[in-house]
Amino acid sequence: MHLDDGRVQFYGLDLEAHDLLPLQPFKDATQYAVLGPAVHASAEGHPAALRGHSLLPLIHSQAGARLEFAFSESDSTGNITGSFMIRKGDWKYIYFTGDKPLLFNSKADPSELRDLAEEPELAGLVHELQQHLTSLVYPDAVTYRAFDKQHQILMNMVHSLDAESFYKRLLLRMGPAQPRILTYKLYKEKAARKGLSRTPVCT
Repeated sequence: MHLDDGRVQFYGLDLEAHDLLPLQPFKDATQYAVLGPAVHASAEGHPAALRGHSLLPLIHSQAGARLEFAFSESDSTGNITGSFMIRKGDWKYIYFTGDKPLLFNSKADPSELRDLAEEPELAGLVHELQQHLTSLVYPDAVTYRAFDKQHQILMNMVHSLDAESFYKRLLLRMGPAQPRILTYKLYKEKAARKGLSRTPVCT
């Protein structure tokens, strides 16, 4: 799910389709993961016991609806690492497991072309935004857990599908390059475990 310019974009479970729900424009940064409590509250009349904040007060322009900062994360299949974002005011901080963070001023640099994360005068801000992030999650632990789960899912697919079917399933989600490499790598390992010399190649 993605929030941008007052629209909520839901991705299907297999990332093959999406629907858009038009909402009034949000003036404040919004957490992508907070719609669940709002939907539950709207349907049943009370907030759900979920982490995050309901968007209903923000949608209805109620006082006190503004959040201090926004948070999102991405550990999708095909990513080479996990990424985590904190947005506070004009500042957007992006943390990557195993790589340098990024910092952008979204007002002065809306195209995000100038990374300010290593500017000495902004070291305090970087620390503050990193503290906001770690107050919510342990990002590296989340990344490792997500990639372990993704590997488990892929191996289950390898066990139940032939190479061509595996490739076509991933092709719908990732484009042609990564599925081809993953298919070659994982089915080569499968063939080696079975003592076979020939690796199935997808067409």
